[in-house]
Amino acid sequence: MEQKNIISSIYSKLIIIMSSLANILIAGISLLILAEVISLFFLGKPIRWAIEVTEYMLVFITFLAATKLLKEDRHIRFELVISKLKGKPLNIFEVLASLIGLVVCATILYASIHTVLDLFGRGIKTETQLEIPRYLLISIIPFSFFLLTIQYAIRLKKWLMKFTSKETAT
Repeated sequence: MEQKNIISSIYSKLIIIMSSLANILIAGISLLILAEVISLFFLGKPIRWAIEVTEYMLVFITFLAATKLLKEDRHIRFELVISKLKGKPLNIFEVLASLIGLVVCATILYASIHTVLDLFGRGIKTETQLEIPRYLLISIIPFSFFLLTIQYAIRLKKWLMKFTSKETAT
């Protein structure tokens, strides 16, 4: 039981770290754009790599924050449907939604791992100013979807337990 608590604690801390990194990247984007504007206005020269880095940061923010949003049920949901459901129908809906989310995330996890390994093996780089190895940019996807898969499994277990409990019989 203690090992389960340690793993749960590590998982929760990892989600907090990822969310904090997303917040830092948001601040970084703001500072980078400010530096770009100042450089362009005062020096007449843009920071050539600023737009590229900003684009990468936006992608990373999305994947870094996704698991926390799912854990807190702040992700995209069918609120119009959910608000009308109670008891067993709500539990059935949540079980199905969690099961579908789990399957989709696991599928994307599997495919993205293969993509990252393929890009790494072939040494492919971006065709941009910085020429970054693509696998470094894409690696956030399997990492994020690994955690999303875990979170959907946790949600599925939670809703299955509610589904089988006597409370939801009505």
